[in-house]
Amino acid sequence: MKATILLRLLIPFCGFVIANAKDEDTKKKISIPKAITEIKSKLAHLENFRVEQFTKMQTFMTHIRIINHDLLLSNLTAELNNIRTAVNTTKEEGKETENCFEAATKCAEEIRKATESTLLECVHVSLYDFINRSNISNKIQAEAKGIIDQLSATLFTCSSRRFDKRQCFVLRSKESTDRFKRFHETFNWYLNYHEEIVKRVSDQANSCLHKSLCESTKRIADMQVVAKTCIEDARDHL
Repeated sequence: MKATILLRLLIPFCGFVIANAKDEDTKKKISIPKAITEIKSKLAHLENFRVEQFTKMQTFMTHIRIINHDLLLSNLTAELNNIRTAVNTTKEEGKETENCFEAATKCAEEIRKATESTLLECVHVSLYDFINRSNISNKIQAEAKGIIDQLSATLFTCSSRRFDKRQCFVLRSKESTDRFKRFHETFNWYLNYHEEIVKRVSDQANSCLHKSLCESTKRIADMQVVAKTCIEDARDHL
């Protein structure tokens, strides 16, 4: 009699465990496709993010290069105009100093070409550095694809089993779960890290462009001294 009562008590309990196991199977089957979808979504976001950020950086680099280039041309034009005025004044005094202006014009062209070259180099080096620093996302993408493959294999293997499905999911999904968690952490870290990259490379480019423009300013000042000396020498021989 006691055995019968005990058996009756155990039957619904065992039924609950089995049902619960089935529920766990269902949850596992649902969670894995959901995880795969989420990772794929983040992969797409990461790729779009990289392209978008590179385009923005490229646009920014072009913009600041043009600004510095315009300043260069403005400085050269202003100084050549000053030299032209001085040359015209000596002509009124009866002395030909056109050669002084021609020499200054040639020097200005050399300065322009050299500075344009360094400005472009600043941009190219900075963009190359930006790409290299951003390439860490390739490892993140590779890891994400590895997790997707692992999760897909787990889903296929465990779903095809007739028995011990729950145990299969528990044993095989632990590593995937840990990798999935680390992927999320790395993904969020990369977005913050990327902001640091943008700032660092932008500062680097600005510094390089500023240095190039300063060097051109010094060369323009030297050009001014040479032209002034040339004109004054002509006046001394009046």
